[in-house]
Amino acid sequence: NVQELPHSRFRELIELQEIKSLIALPMMDGAKCVGFVGFDSVKSIRKFSEDERNLLQLYAQMLVNVGNRTDYIKQIEQTKQEIQEINSSLEISVREKTEKNLELAKSITDQEKLVTIGEISSGIAHDLNTPLGAIKSGAESIRYTLENLFKGTIWKCSSDQIKFACNRAVESDLELFIGGLQQRKEKTMFDNYLSIKFPSISDEIISELSLNLVKARISISEEGVIDQIVNSSNRFDFLDLIFHIQMTRTFVDTILSSTDRATNVINDLRSFIKDQKNSSKNKVNLHSNISTVLNIFNFQLKNRVDLFFDVDNTLNIIGFDIKLFQLWSNLIKNAIESMDDNANRGQLKIYSVETTETITIHIENNGPEIPREIQDKIFEKFYTTKGQKNGSGLGLSIVKNVIDEHNGYVQVESNKDRTIFSIMFNK
Repeated sequence: NVQELPHSRFRELIELQEIKSLIALPMMDGAKCVGFVGFDSVKSIRKFSEDERNLLQLYAQMLVNVGNRTDYIKQIEQTKQEIQEINSSLEISVREKTEKNLELAKSITDQEKLVTIGEISSGIAHDLNTPLGAIKSGAESIRYTLENLFKGTIWKCSSDQIKFACNRAVESDLELFIGGLQQRKEKTMFDNYLSIKFPSISDEIISELSLNLVKARISISEEGVIDQIVNSSNRFDFLDLIFHIQMTRTFVDTILSSTDRATNVINDLRSFIKDQKNSSKNKVNLHSNISTVLNIFNFQLKNRVDLFFDVDNTLNIIGFDIKLFQLWSNLIKNAIESMDDNANRGQLKIYSVETTETITIHIENNGPEIPREIQDKIFEKFYTTKGQKNGSGLGLSIVKNVIDEHNGYVQVESNKDRTIFSIMFNK
């Protein structure tokens, strides 16, 4: 905490940069300190976690190792030159220099893994940011949902209704996000069912009831539950209560899932360091995989975007679950951010197309056009069109790497009305 530092020139310098808190670790080459590396926070006072400290310490050691590697390379070049200058008759000297050269070469080989870790270290921060962002978004969504409940809805419902909604959320494992076609199909079924069973209710009320029953994931086969809700004097408050309590349960599950994903990112790095296989391919259900991502971004979607989700829930591919999660996370996050400045409400469409040989997932938004001349560049590492706003230039390069790992293809179509990323997988 900068405010806890004694008054000094150092404190004045960092306060001029509006730094609220920081952490710095020494770069140690044996017993010698060759520099420092650290993080700072300018938005708020932050307590850095042990995992962040460990990651920073690993990064500091990697930088030292890269420096040492450079020195080794220089020594090799110098040794080669000296060998060339040694008289061929000095066999003993040549042998000694050659052995030294081989030892240095072996040392460089040992450093290669750390150099590779250095190359992926920037990506590790990006990979951690996605689940951490999901945890933050889930917490914000829970707060928003609870505020709505506590400000009005819960007080308009009886204790029996509250008990019913809580038990349903605990006992049910429901998918709250359904595609536009499925939603319209279920609503039409409810319209017909309610019109026949409750002829005294107006068409307008029937339509609103049908939509809320679908949102609350009430099945048309649950006749007793439907009767209980429709015959309640506060039917819409009751449905709102059921929906929001189920949403809170879903957000808690999302936070737990994202915590596991953040742990997996660290474990993947540890596995790489230990020369272990960091992941294995398994059957991945695309509908479920993408739904998890949509749960993460629910707060942003609900407030800013109309979502159309129609991915066939029978589509499976053999792949890496975590990496596919990163693929959809980056594409959906980019789509949402691209629609931030829209005068009208954003529209995000995610749908699947299946042929005998391929499965294609289309992610479409009505954000600004991506100029044709940069469409090939956007997948390059560190290339970004977001400037200083929030772009690292890593998101779409990760997308491309994940697609390549799954032997897939990506195609971009963009005009003033819409932008579509099409990801094609071979069956």
